[in-house]
Amino acid sequence: MEIGIAYLGSPADAGPLAREAEEAGADAFTCGETEHSAFGGCVAALLATSRITVGTSISIAFARSPMAAAMEAHSMLVLGPGRTFYGLGSQIRQVIERRFSAEFTDPRGRLSEYAQIMRRAIDAIRGDAVEPFEGKYYRVSQFRFFGTPEPELAPLDLYLAAVGPKMTELAADRFDGMLGHAVATPGYIQASIRPRLGGLPLTSAVFTSIDEDPDIARERARWALAFYASTPAYEPTLAYEGFPDLPGQLRQSLRTEGRAATAALVTDEVLDSFVLIGKPAEVAEQLTRYEGIVDRLMIGGIGVGATRDEVVSNTRGLISVARAWTAQGLGQPNG
Repeated sequence: MEIGIAYLGSPADAGPLAREAEEAGADAFTCGETEHSAFGGCVAALLATSRITVGTSISIAFARSPMAAAMEAHSMLVLGPGRTFYGLGSQIRQVIERRFSAEFTDPRGRLSEYAQIMRRAIDAIRGDAVEPFEGKYYRVSQFRFFGTPEPELAPLDLYLAAVGPKMTELAADRFDGMLGHAVATPGYIQASIRPRLGGLPLTSAVFTSIDEDPDIARERARWALAFYASTPAYEPTLAYEGFPDLPGQLRQSLRTEGRAATAALVTDEVLDSFVLIGKPAEVAEQLTRYEGIVDRLMIGGIGVGATRDEVVSNTRGLISVARAWTAQGLGQPNG
């Protein structure tokens, strides 16, 4: 099992942190989209490293056209030949419509077309003849603007973020890998995700909260998990772990009670089901729960509402976990 760092922060810090992750022995470094583009962070990470795999996790598909995404993927392939992937995700309707003023109709159908267009674009850059694309949602008749063919361009590894069965099946059908959310526990992955994936590589995430004081680590995690667990799309994972009513209770509390009361609904039992908590060496030992279940495990921090300095500090905590994992020889050799 490979170990990686899931980063959700400024591209200004992505390069130095990716280099630290590489030096610590991590296998991958991903950049997500909150306040910044995932692509910007990935560029910084690729320029600062030479070995580590770098990927978007995720680029929000419907916030950009498939050709714009293909241009970003092309740039990453040039900057880090053989060590990149481009991860797409649909996000949720509220974010797509209210933040990006874009359409959210039939996300599965749109993402299927999206993948086909991105592959044709990379094939065209490589010099292959490609047909215009005429789909239900997208139409592209010009795959190149100018420039000579680049037959040496590395293959495109295109990943899809998924939790539920329909998106998981789409990942298996159209993509080169799947990105799993941190709410997906080892048991849920084995029961609901792996049977639908076949042999498709699975890169999944895990929530971690790291501190020398375990009480501080637990309280830091409580609100962040409450925030994520209130999302309707993640209800199946909560139900699988025995908390079917919690998402609805959290949503109601968010509307009427506020942050403190909502966080209090997340009991220690819930925390221990979804979050790895403790000192770096302790968390490194807990990562073994995922061995034989995922191909690559991305260690993610608890960063909801964190300042830039807190994100950097949290990410360095994650890197310490990767360093402890490597130093203790906890993982099985890859390949």
